[in-house]
Amino acid sequence: MFNYKRFVYGFILVLILLISFHLVTWNMYTKYVFPENYNVGDLGRMSYLKDSLFPRNAEITLPKQHIESDEWDGKDVDVITLGDSFSNGGGGGKNTFYQDYLASYNDFRVLNIKQLAKNDNYLNSIIILYNSGFFDKVNVKYVLIESVEREAVRRFTMKTDLSLTLPIDEIDKKLADSFNMFHGKPKDDDNRTFISNLNFNAIKYNILYNFKDNAYSSNVYKHELTKELFTSKKSNTLLTYKDDIKRLHMATKENMIILNDNINKVANLLKKKNIKLYFMPAVDKYDLYSSFIKNNKYPQSTFFKYLRELPKDYIFIDTKKILFEELKKGEKDIFYSDDTHWSYKASEIIFEKVKFD
Repeated sequence: MFNYKRFVYGFILVLILLISFHLVTWNMYTKYVFPENYNVGDLGRMSYLKDSLFPRNAEITLPKQHIESDEWDGKDVDVITLGDSFSNGGGGGKNTFYQDYLASYNDFRVLNIKQLAKNDNYLNSIIILYNSGFFDKVNVKYVLIESVEREAVRRFTMKTDLSLTLPIDEIDKKLADSFNMFHGKPKDDDNRTFISNLNFNAIKYNILYNFKDNAYSSNVYKHELTKELFTSKKSNTLLTYKDDIKRLHMATKENMIILNDNINKVANLLKKKNIKLYFMPAVDKYDLYSSFIKNNKYPQSTFFKYLRELPKDYIFIDTKKILFEELKKGEKDIFYSDDTHWSYKASEIIFEKVKFD
């Protein structure tokens, strides 16, 4: 005969245990990874490693800010920037846009735009602006193209079509509609409750990282450093994105020659209008810190090594060389401990050294 009382007591016990699990896990881990009142980085949200978090809020302290394309007044600009999340405030926190350092240190009007071509080979977007007459319209002196290292080979070995164009009024419309999704760093979910499947991930990853550096299935790798290079609680722990490692093989000498040739083509095109092209590959976090990883079992990147050797008709911003010099001095938090993006310190260091003339 079915015992209803035992069933009810059992159900209540399971419910209490389940609620207790969620309540404890939420308060131990999850609420710190998905907070309400501050931001944490993408690697922190993917790994659930509380001790590597670097909580931060947006803050602007520089005297001059760049212009987003949806806010542009149509007047002349000195510099146009184009790139991925590094160019669009992806790191959050203090002075999150490197363009604000570029604007403040050089007294420039800097316009940040989104891609205009159908793919993310940013060179094609610059060609569209060139062929449409856009550069003549705004009297640009410099163009800066940025790409995170792990995506650069894929992006800039694509075909570069020097005939691409769009009507100028269509470009103006695209720029006006290009709202920057990183303005204000929207929360992942403003309606999170303490009962969530996120709690299961938090427990799983915090256990499995003790056995394997990517917790067997995480997108984030955890490494031990030989020096304390962060100010988070785990100051000698490095978190890196999986593609930093998985795409190392793409930076062959042959691919880097193709990449360099394509950028040279666009640089020489811009020279006809007396515009200088700057190329700034944002060094991957793994690549920058790899020399400080204890017993590192992964290969070193060859991206910057091969690129440095090649003849250039553009100005190359060697972010690895610039930032590595500061790392050797023991500078902390050049990258955020919990993020794939560098911090305001990196932007400050780079644009103190890079000259526009």
